[in-house]
Formats: sequence, C-alpha cells, structure tokens
Amino acid sequence: MTRRVQRPEADAPVLPVGRALPLGQEGNLRVDTAFAHDTGDAGALGGWRAQGRLVGRGLRLAHHARVEIVVAPWSEDACELQVAPRSHRLPHWGERRRRRYWRLAHAAADEVLPLLER
Repeated sequence: MTRRVQRPEADAPVLPVGRALPLGQEGNLRVDTAFAHDTGDAGALGGWRAQGRLVGRGLRLAHHARVEIVVAPWSEDACELQVAPRSHRLPHWGERRRRRYWRLAHAAADEVLPLLER
C-alpha cells in the first residue's frame, strides 16, 4: 500500500508507539516501534522504518498481520508512505484473509497520511 506524503523526508516521522490508531470500522493499527533511519542498500536512498500490526475486528483465525511502515524520499518536497506485510507466508493466506489485509492496509495508509503531513 503506497501513498504520497507532502513533506520533506528530513525529520523522523512521529506516530503513537504502543497505542491503537483506529481505522474506522475495519480495526486498528498498532505501531510497535518508533521510526528508525534506514540507510538503505547500496545505491538506495534510505528513509525511515517502523514495525506495527494491523488488527481487524470480528471473527478471524489470525489475530493480526505484522506490517512494516516505511517513509522514503521521493522528491525534494514529498515522500512515499508504504504499509507492507512482513509475513513470509503470504502465498498461504486464504482469499478472505488477503481481502481483510488489503482493507486494513488501505485504511492504515489513509489514517497515517494526515499524521505525517502535519
């Protein structure tokens, strides 16, 4: 899940670590770690990374999906926000779990975007 953030990449993004960030009726995003600077691979621009969990509402087999939240430079005045799954078992997820993940990831990106643009 990717969104464009209207802000320079210079400072570390701030999100509430350890608290649930509500995602409307879908569930919530829990940010587990503060953003740490990522120098990136050779030739990459780097950025900021944090770990979190998407927790859905209702009946489900999997309690949450681990995600990585990345804010990476895109241009002089904008960054890219990514909410990406950290699971190595994505090919084994059922259709219902995938749909729930994408709903939550879209909602998380939409909720985090205004927080980063402040």
